[in-house]
Amino acid sequence: HSLQAFSPEYFKPGGKLFSYSKENFAAACSRYEHEDIPGFISDKLPDPAREWRHLDIKDFSAFFSNPAKFLLEKRLGIYLPDTADVLDERENFSVGPLEKYVLDQEMVLHRLSGSDLKDFFPVKKAAGQLPHGNVGEFVYNEMSLDAQEFVRKIEHRMTGRRLEDQTVDLNVAGFTLCGRLTDIYEPGLIQIRYVKTKPKYLLNTWVNHVIHCELIEGKSSVKSLLLCKDAAWEFAPVSNVTNILNDLLELFWKGMSEPLHFFPESSFEYARRLLLKHHSKPEALNGAKNKWTGNDFVRGESQDPYLERCFDKTDPLDHEFEKISEQIFAPLLDHCREIIL
Repeated sequence: HSLQAFSPEYFKPGGKLFSYSKENFAAACSRYEHEDIPGFISDKLPDPAREWRHLDIKDFSAFFSNPAKFLLEKRLGIYLPDTADVLDERENFSVGPLEKYVLDQEMVLHRLSGSDLKDFFPVKKAAGQLPHGNVGEFVYNEMSLDAQEFVRKIEHRMTGRRLEDQTVDLNVAGFTLCGRLTDIYEPGLIQIRYVKTKPKYLLNTWVNHVIHCELIEGKSSVKSLLLCKDAAWEFAPVSNVTNILNDLLELFWKGMSEPLHFFPESSFEYARRLLLKHHSKPEALNGAKNKWTGNDFVRGESQDPYLERCFDKTDPLDHEFEKISEQIFAPLLDHCREIIL
């Protein structure tokens, strides 16, 4: 039997399943009566307020992590929870994924500063960020061993002294980019993400790297690093910075009026196959669709609630998707290479 009583399977002529419910028959028919309902945003919105041309670099970077989410939250004030909050009445014997991510980052930065992680344990225990009793101590010890091993692997990459944060105030293509650029060392930017590499981390480092290159205006040749748990990426100096920023800002402005056909995971898979592995466009698009739909074991990018809301019942992996994916990732991949930790 189908999960829902209003499944069309119950009302197909000659089918193995059947139902006499008029209400469920009407519900099943409504699925086909409303197939032509336009998308959530069927027409382009008016241009955003002029204030959006005064753009903080953190917002600029965050936009490319999920343009649809940025549009719905920042422009329309729509916030979609990924999962419903459920009160856990059981005693906590583990650290949740989000809590673990935050604690992992803190432990790595604490160890990089030269501090002993044993001294950090009472602080986290008192803050209630660990399970109670011996379980919490056991979990913390395991996490600290992993964090120390990661620090040992990346220490030789942390060359040069750390510099003061840079104030950003750039006028580019009718926009004012402002804010503070952090994680600056003598060789360049060094961003640390104690998790497995994801395209959104590459994009964040890339945007900050391009802004940094624009700030120094050829005064020196800087390289940026993204250090992740499973890989490290080096970004070479960029010469055509203004053109790249122009393209990114143009896409940002477009994405503030309509859902942009850009999805970091699927777009990166398409660009990687097309530009690095030299697959044909149909082959690259097929790989992107696998990322988009997912499977029984891996959640597809299309299941993100913001993307579901904007692109439900449509296939956004079209010609525009291909064009934007290449436009964003082509210069990134030209200036980026994976290096050994």
